[in-house]
Amino acid sequence: MIIQTKNVLLDLKGKPFKSDGADLTVGEAISNILSYDKTAGKFKVYALAKKFMDQDTVDLDKADISLIKTAIEKTETYIHNAITGGLIEFLTETKD
Repeated sequence: MIIQTKNVLLDLKGKPFKSDGADLTVGEAISNILSYDKTAGKFKVYALAKKFMDQDTVDLDKADISLIKTAIEKTETYIHNAITGGLIEFLTETKD
């Protein structure tokens, strides 16, 4: 499954979430969540976080998608449910 990391996350009114004054992207949000994840192996989440931060697209298998969804569900990095819910919706709607 190919994930576009530069897509901008929107709030419930359709306005971009901001991070340090810039639009918050799927890649940045997932990278941040994985950087603090304690549910998976440290090197595995580090490698995935680096890909999401550095690449415009990331190719993931079903196991990686499952790992990322679990990390999103358990994260305390973002407390706004529109961010975490939006990420899960994005990952669910992305087709192979």
